[in-house]
Amino acid sequence: MCLFCTAVVYAQEKVEYKDIESVTFFGVDYTLVKLYGAGEEPLQYKMLFRELNNEIRSNTKTYNLSKLLDKKEVTIKSDYTNEANNKIDPNTLKILNKEYKVTPDQVQEYIRTIHTGDTSGYGIIMLCTLLDRSRSRGLYYIVTFDIATREIIRSKEVESKAAGNSFQTYWGASIANALKVANK
Repeated sequence: MCLFCTAVVYAQEKVEYKDIESVTFFGVDYTLVKLYGAGEEPLQYKMLFRELNNEIRSNTKTYNLSKLLDKKEVTIKSDYTNEANNKIDPNTLKILNKEYKVTPDQVQEYIRTIHTGDTSGYGIIMLCTLLDRSRSRGLYYIVTFDIATREIIRSKEVESKAAGNSFQTYWGASIANALKVANK
Protein backbone atom coordinates (compact mmCIF):
# COMPACT_ATOMS: atom_id res chain seq x y z
CA MET A 1 0.00 0.00 0.00
CA CYS A 2 2.81 2.40 0.89
CA LEU A 3 4.54 1.65 -2.38
CA PHE A 4 1.34 2.42 -4.30
CA CYS A 5 0.89 5.78 -2.50
CA THR A 6 4.51 6.71 -3.15
CA ALA A 7 4.12 5.89 -6.84
CA VAL A 8 0.99 8.06 -7.09
CA VAL A 9 2.75 11.01 -5.43
CA TYR A 10 5.71 10.80 -7.78
CA ALA A 11 3.44 10.38 -10.80
CA GLN A 12 1.90 13.78 -10.08
CA GLU A 13 4.81 15.89 -11.26
CA LYS A 14 4.82 19.54 -10.42
CA VAL A 15 4.29 21.79 -13.42
CA GLU A 16 7.19 24.09 -14.20
CA TYR A 17 6.53 27.74 -15.13
CA LYS A 18 8.57 27.42 -18.32
CA ASP A 19 6.34 24.55 -19.49
CA ILE A 20 3.12 26.57 -19.26
CA GLU A 21 2.20 27.99 -22.68
CA SER A 22 -1.21 29.57 -22.03
CA VAL A 23 -2.28 31.71 -19.06
CA THR A 24 -5.02 34.03 -17.93
CA PHE A 25 -3.65 37.32 -16.63
CA PHE A 26 -5.88 38.66 -13.87
CA GLY A 27 -4.29 42.11 -13.75
CA VAL A 28 -2.79 44.03 -10.88
CA ASP A 29 -4.51 43.52 -7.55
CA TYR A 30 -4.00 46.31 -5.01
CA THR A 31 -5.98 44.91 -2.09
CA LEU A 32 -2.77 44.27 -0.10
CA VAL A 33 -1.07 47.56 -1.07
CA LYS A 34 0.14 50.27 1.26
CA LEU A 35 1.34 53.74 0.27
CA TYR A 36 4.46 55.31 1.70
CA GLY A 37 5.51 58.90 1.05
CA ALA A 38 2.50 59.57 -1.16
CA GLY A 39 1.68 63.24 -1.60
CA GLU A 40 -1.53 62.51 -3.46
CA GLU A 41 -4.76 61.66 -1.72
CA PRO A 42 -5.47 57.93 -1.22
CA LEU A 43 -8.71 58.29 -3.21
CA GLN A 44 -6.62 59.29 -6.24
CA TYR A 45 -4.75 56.02 -5.92
CA LYS A 46 -7.94 54.03 -5.70
CA MET A 47 -9.08 55.56 -9.02
CA LEU A 48 -5.59 55.00 -10.46
CA PHE A 49 -5.76 51.25 -9.81
CA ARG A 50 -8.59 50.76 -12.33
CA GLU A 51 -6.92 53.07 -14.86
CA LEU A 52 -3.71 51.05 -14.70
CA ASN A 53 -5.51 47.75 -15.28
CA ASN A 54 -7.33 49.32 -18.23
CA GLU A 55 -3.99 50.60 -19.56
CA ILE A 56 -2.52 47.08 -19.46
CA ARG A 57 -5.46 45.84 -21.51
CA SER A 58 -5.36 48.62 -24.11
CA ASN A 59 -1.65 49.50 -24.45
CA THR A 60 -0.29 46.32 -25.97
CA LYS A 61 2.90 48.05 -27.08
CA THR A 62 4.04 48.80 -23.54
CA TYR A 63 2.35 45.78 -21.99
CA ASN A 64 3.03 43.00 -24.50
CA LEU A 65 2.11 40.32 -21.98
CA SER A 66 2.97 37.36 -24.22
CA LYS A 67 6.50 38.68 -24.54
CA LEU A 68 6.86 39.95 -20.96
CA LEU A 69 5.52 36.75 -19.41
CA ASP A 70 7.16 34.53 -22.04
CA LYS A 71 3.91 32.75 -22.91
CA LYS A 72 2.41 31.83 -26.28
CA GLU A 73 -1.10 32.86 -25.31
CA VAL A 74 -2.21 35.35 -22.66
CA THR A 75 -5.86 36.13 -22.03
CA ILE A 76 -6.59 39.19 -19.91
CA LYS A 77 -9.41 38.91 -17.41
CA SER A 78 -9.25 41.75 -14.89
CA ASP A 79 -12.93 41.90 -13.86
CA TYR A 80 -12.32 40.28 -10.47
CA THR A 81 -9.25 42.41 -9.83
CA ASN A 82 -11.11 45.61 -10.64
CA GLU A 83 -13.98 44.57 -8.37
CA ALA A 84 -11.55 43.79 -5.53
CA ASN A 85 -9.70 47.08 -6.05
CA ASN A 86 -13.02 48.99 -5.96
CA LYS A 87 -13.66 47.65 -2.44
CA ILE A 88 -10.44 49.13 -1.04
CA ASP A 89 -10.96 51.63 1.77
CA PRO A 90 -8.68 54.54 0.78
CA ASN A 91 -8.38 55.57 4.44
CA THR A 92 -6.35 52.41 5.15
CA LEU A 93 -3.76 52.87 2.39
CA LYS A 94 -1.17 55.30 3.82
CA ILE A 95 1.46 54.01 6.22
CA LEU A 96 4.47 55.46 8.04
CA ASN A 97 6.68 52.34 7.84
CA LYS A 98 8.48 52.12 4.50
CA GLU A 99 9.69 48.62 5.38
CA TYR A 100 6.16 47.19 5.16
CA LYS A 101 6.23 43.65 3.74
CA VAL A 102 3.71 41.05 2.74
CA THR A 103 4.83 37.50 3.50
CA PRO A 104 4.67 34.50 1.16
CA ASP A 105 2.10 32.96 3.52
CA GLN A 106 -0.13 36.03 3.09
CA VAL A 107 0.25 35.68 -0.68
CA GLN A 108 -0.75 32.00 -0.53
CA GLU A 109 -3.77 32.82 1.62
CA TYR A 110 -4.82 35.58 -0.77
CA ILE A 111 -4.53 33.32 -3.83
CA ARG A 112 -7.00 30.94 -2.18
CA THR A 113 -9.61 33.74 -2.10
CA ILE A 114 -9.40 34.92 -5.71
CA HIS A 115 -12.62 34.57 -7.69
CA THR A 116 -11.75 33.37 -11.19
CA GLY A 117 -15.24 32.64 -12.50
CA ASP A 118 -15.33 29.81 -15.01
CA THR A 119 -11.68 30.27 -16.00
CA SER A 120 -9.51 27.16 -16.00
CA GLY A 121 -5.86 26.36 -16.58
CA TYR A 122 -3.17 28.61 -15.17
CA GLY A 123 -3.43 32.17 -13.96
CA ILE A 124 -1.02 34.99 -13.30
CA ILE A 125 -1.80 37.88 -11.02
CA MET A 126 0.32 40.78 -9.87
CA LEU A 127 -0.18 41.60 -6.22
CA CYS A 128 1.04 45.11 -5.53
CA THR A 129 2.15 45.33 -1.91
CA LEU A 130 3.87 48.71 -1.60
CA LEU A 131 4.00 51.94 -3.59
CA ASP A 132 6.89 53.94 -2.11
CA ARG A 133 6.98 57.46 -3.52
CA SER A 134 10.07 58.36 -1.44
CA ARG A 135 12.17 55.75 -3.25
CA SER A 136 10.24 55.80 -6.56
CA ARG A 137 9.52 52.09 -6.36
CA GLY A 138 6.74 49.58 -6.41
CA LEU A 139 6.83 46.15 -4.79
CA TYR A 140 4.93 43.33 -6.46
CA TYR A 141 4.45 39.61 -6.14
CA ILE A 142 3.96 38.09 -9.58
CA VAL A 143 2.15 34.85 -8.88
CA THR A 144 1.50 31.99 -11.29
CA PHE A 145 -1.01 29.47 -10.00
CA ASP A 146 -3.17 26.53 -10.99
CA ILE A 147 -6.67 28.00 -11.14
CA ALA A 148 -8.46 24.78 -10.12
CA THR A 149 -6.29 23.89 -7.12
CA ARG A 150 -4.90 27.34 -6.21
CA GLU A 151 -1.48 25.73 -6.03
CA ILE A 152 1.21 28.34 -6.58
CA ILE A 153 3.51 27.31 -9.42
CA ARG A 154 5.78 30.31 -8.98
CA SER A 155 5.72 33.42 -6.84
CA LYS A 156 8.32 36.07 -7.42
CA GLU A 157 8.69 39.25 -5.41
CA VAL A 158 9.89 42.11 -7.60
CA GLU A 159 10.94 45.63 -6.74
CA SER A 160 10.69 47.97 -9.69
CA LYS A 161 11.38 51.58 -10.53
CA ALA A 162 8.60 54.11 -11.04
CA ALA A 163 9.22 56.95 -13.49
CA GLY A 164 7.30 59.36 -15.65
CA ASN A 165 5.73 62.77 -15.84
CA SER A 166 2.11 62.02 -14.99
CA PHE A 167 0.71 60.19 -11.98
CA GLN A 168 -0.55 57.30 -14.16
CA THR A 169 2.63 57.02 -16.22
CA TYR A 170 4.79 57.11 -13.08
CA TRP A 171 3.14 54.10 -11.43
CA GLY A 172 2.45 52.39 -14.75
CA ALA A 173 6.20 52.33 -15.34
CA SER A 174 6.67 50.36 -12.13
CA ILE A 175 4.26 47.70 -13.44
CA ALA A 176 6.00 47.50 -16.83
CA ASN A 177 9.43 47.35 -15.17
CA ALA A 178 8.27 44.61 -12.79
CA LEU A 179 7.01 42.55 -15.72
CA LYS A 180 10.30 43.06 -17.60
CA VAL A 181 12.36 41.55 -14.80
CA ALA A 182 9.84 38.89 -13.76
CA ASN A 183 11.36 36.19 -15.97
CA LYS A 184 15.02 36.98 -15.34
